[in-house]
Amino acid sequence: MFPFSPTEPNFRQTDPRWISAWYLGFIVTGGAVLLFATVIGFFPAQISNGRQTQEQFDESAKKAEADSSSSSSEATSQAACDSSVTCREFIVNLQRLFTNLPFMCRAWSSCLDGMIITGFLSFFFKFIAQQYQISPAVASLSGGVPTIFGIALGVVGGGLLIKKYHLQPRHVGLMLVVTAGLLCVVFLVNIALGCERTEVLGLPGSESLHKMYEGYSVSFNNSYCSASLSCGCQEDFRPVCDPKSGVNFYSPCHAGCGSSRLHHDIEYFDNCTCVKNSVWFYDDVDNDSLNGRMIGGFCPKRCPNIYAFVCIMFIAMFCMGLPLAGSIMIQYRLVDPDLKAMSTGLLLLITSAFGYLPAPIFVGAIVDSTCRLWQTSSCGEKKFCLLYDTDEFRWKFLITAVCIKAVGGVLDAVVTIKMWNMLFDRTTEEPALPASKPNPFPSASSLSPSMSFSSPSLPSNVTVSPDSFGTPSVVSQTRPPFLHEISESRL
Repeated sequence: MFPFSPTEPNFRQTDPRWISAWYLGFIVTGGAVLLFATVIGFFPAQISNGRQTQEQFDESAKKAEADSSSSSSEATSQAACDSSVTCREFIVNLQRLFTNLPFMCRAWSSCLDGMIITGFLSFFFKFIAQQYQISPAVASLSGGVPTIFGIALGVVGGGLLIKKYHLQPRHVGLMLVVTAGLLCVVFLVNIALGCERTEVLGLPGSESLHKMYEGYSVSFNNSYCSASLSCGCQEDFRPVCDPKSGVNFYSPCHAGCGSSRLHHDIEYFDNCTCVKNSVWFYDDVDNDSLNGRMIGGFCPKRCPNIYAFVCIMFIAMFCMGLPLAGSIMIQYRLVDPDLKAMSTGLLLLITSAFGYLPAPIFVGAIVDSTCRLWQTSSCGEKKFCLLYDTDEFRWKFLITAVCIKAVGGVLDAVVTIKMWNMLFDRTTEEPALPASKPNPFPSASSLSPSMSFSSPSLPSNVTVSPDSFGTPSVVSQTRPPFLHEISESRL
C-alpha cells in the first residue's frame, strides 16, 4: 500500500519505482460518462416531429400509451401460449449458426482479434516504455496516437473503397487475409527494432564490467567495486546511473557513494568510489566535472529505433482498419436474414468469453515471465516487477501476437474460399423463393356461382369467376384502348 502524497518524488519517471497517477484516466472517463448520461436523462420519452402543437403531441402520446397497454396484455397471453414454440425455434436457429462453417470461422477470427485488442494493447504501452526506457506519458503518446489515428483512417478509407469500387465479399475476405499477413510481418520486423538490455551491476545475472564493456575505453576502480558488490549491501533496489559511462548500479551502496543531495527535484550522489576513475567514451561529456558523481534512476538509452517502430505501427494499424467496415457486412451476409440479430449476439458472446476475458490473463502471465527483479513483501510475496528482461519481453510478446494473428488469417482464408461466389446483394445472386406457393384462388365452398373476383396473378383487365365445379375461368377481358382511340378522345 503506497501512501498518497502530493509532493513530487525525488526520482525521474524512467525510474522503475515510478507508479504515476494511474487513477486520473478513470476519473476523467467516469466524469465524462456521467455528464453525458445526465444530458441523455433529460430527453423526453417521445419527440415531436415539429409539425404538431404541444396539445396535439400530448394527446397522441396518451393515445399511444393506451394502445400499447392494451396490446401488451394481448401479447403476454399470446407469448404464454407460444413459449414452447419459441424455445424450439431458438434451439433450431442456434443449430443453424453452429453448423454454418463460414460464420463460425469468422466468429473465431473475431475472437482472436479481440485477444490482440484487450490482451496486447493493455500491455503495449508498458512494452514501449520498457523497450526504449521512456516515461509512461511518452510511451502512451507514442503508442496510442498512431494506433488510434491509424485504425480510424483505415476504417474510413475501407468504407470509401467498398462504396466506390463496389467490392464484394471475396474482396473484403482477401483484404482480411492480406492484412493478417502484413501484421505478422510487422510484428516480426519489430523484433529487430528493440534496444539493448538494461544491465544493472549488483543484480544477479548481470554481466561483469569487463564482459559488458570489452572493447570500450571504460575503466573502473574494480578492486573496490568487487568488494562492495560482495560485502553485503542490503539496500533495496534503488538504481543509480553513472552519466560518464552509462553504467547502472543496483543501489548507491553498490556504487560506493558516500553522500547525496537534491537539486531541482533530482537526487545526485557524490564521492562514488566505484566510478572515480571511469572514463566516458563519448565526446559530449565533461569527465572532470562529473568525476565520482551519479544520478538517481536508470541511464537514458540512446536508441533511435522508436521512431521507426512508431511509423511502422501506424502503417500496420491503417491497413488493419481497412477491412473492418466490410467484415461486419460479411458477418451479416454469411447468415440468413432472419438470423442477423442472433448471429450478432452469438459472435459477441464468443468474442467476449474467449477473447476479451482470458487475453489479459495469459498475456499478463507472459509478461511476468520476463521479469528479472520483483518487489517483494516482508513475507516474500511478489508484488510488482521492477526490472524486465527487455530482449525476452520483446521476443515472447511479439511472437505470441504473430501466432494469434496467423491463426486468424487462416480462418479468414477459409471464409474467403467459402464465399468466393457470394454477392452482397442477395436478390442479384439468388432470387428469394417462397417456402410454399400459396393458392391465389379461394376454395369452392367459399364461392357462390354469381361471385366474381380478380386474381392477383392475372392482369387487372381480366375477370374470372368459378364454374359449377368451383374452378375459376375467364369470363371477360377488357380490351385496352389503342393509341389512336386515346388521341381521338383527347381531341
